[in-house]
Amino acid sequence: MVQFILDDFTPKHGKQRDGQPVRQYSVTVQSSSTMPVACCDGSGSDMNLAYDKFVSLSGWELSNVCERALSAGYLHIDETTIKRFSSEIHTYDEYHCVYAMLLGMKHSPERFAPLLPSLLQSESLAVFCAAYNVMRDLPISLRTPELLSGVHAAHLRFPDREIDQLL
Repeated sequence: MVQFILDDFTPKHGKQRDGQPVRQYSVTVQSSSTMPVACCDGSGSDMNLAYDKFVSLSGWELSNVCERALSAGYLHIDETTIKRFSSEIHTYDEYHCVYAMLLGMKHSPERFAPLLPSLLQSESLAVFCAAYNVMRDLPISLRTPELLSGVHAAHLRFPDREIDQLL
């Protein structure tokens, strides 16, 4: 079952056309098959990410589940799943790669920070952009000389990507 929720959020001082406010809407799509429980086991406020379900999802379902997981402050990812994300990240398609990196950085930044230089060199612009944003916000404590050397190598390989802004 798919449910569309239409919310009217017309701002008081937003865009106007012919002196009248332009109505703006937010559409939320919910499907019982793609609620977070599809990727997680458990219930309530203690949910665990299931690795096998993560890798079996694709497209909109993967995005829906992972975006919810990233925005939920109560999602637990066990150490085995984190290790698999970090060791297999270069074998994933771009969607799984991006979400594994983002979930990994949220739960174990010290394990995933060293992977950022290689992800900055990805042919996929989605992976590059996600890695760039993560690197840009990376705490100083994780910016090791080895990491910065890898970022410099990524800049040399792709000088048009403005990776030097991260150094």
